[in-house]
Amino acid sequence: MVPVVREPNPESAIKDAAALGHAMGSSTVCISLVHVGEANGIPTVRLPAYAGCSWHQLLRNGEAADEIHALAYVLPADLIVMTTRGRNSDPNSIEESVTARVLQKAPCPVLIISAV
Repeated sequence: MVPVVREPNPESAIKDAAALGHAMGSSTVCISLVHVGEANGIPTVRLPAYAGCSWHQLLRNGEAADEIHALAYVLPADLIVMTTRGRNSDPNSIEESVTARVLQKAPCPVLIISAV
């Protein structure tokens, strides 16, 4: 599962999720691209082409971390791959970030990719 927003750019997380599934030797990999918010906020992304890799988009409304947790249980997700901006100058902002909240309560492993 890859949460997608316009910023930070999710393409590195999308690429790495597909590459990881392919590298693990899975014959089929289904990657859910999840956007929490308005439909007009869904970013346009390039999807890597790997044999056996399928994609679908899910749109949810609500608080991002809560919706990501709920979907991770429902799908069920084997892995959540998220892009983050990384550290900034305010130490409290890391604790309050969506990435940090997902990491704290995720029902599966979370791979955090630095945005490029």
